[in-house]
Amino acid sequence: MPASVQIDGAETAYTYDGNNLSVLIDIADTDCAKEKTVTIAFPKNATPVADGLIGKFRHIQQGCIALKNSNPGFVFNEQLGTMESTGVAISYAPQEAEQRIEAFRHNYANLKQVLLESGMAEAEADKFVQKAY
Repeated sequence: MPASVQIDGAETAYTYDGNNLSVLIDIADTDCAKEKTVTIAFPKNATPVADGLIGKFRHIQQGCIALKNSNPGFVFNEQLGTMESTGVAISYAPQEAEQRIEAFRHNYANLKQVLLESGMAEAEADKFVQKAY
């Protein structure tokens, strides 16, 4: 999440899309012949997200959708439900991005255990993990 966003040196409003880990900036109607300088500053200790995290979000979301389609009665445990909704949660509360990403990464690293603890059969968990990686 950016520390600040400026257009031509003036602070401007933005939104943060947690699913795509991207900054969305509305630039007012302007003369297209006039150059605009957009500056996005991130904190020095910002959580790195250019390491495949967006793809991991998508893989988990797609796996959860497929799971619900094939087994509508399946109930997600807290870890799996939280993983599936991490991007949306970050969109609503970008200030919590660091903690949510850390929790996602921890659960992703232990994905098979998360799935087994949710009550998924081992063979099904193996398939889910294989598609998620």
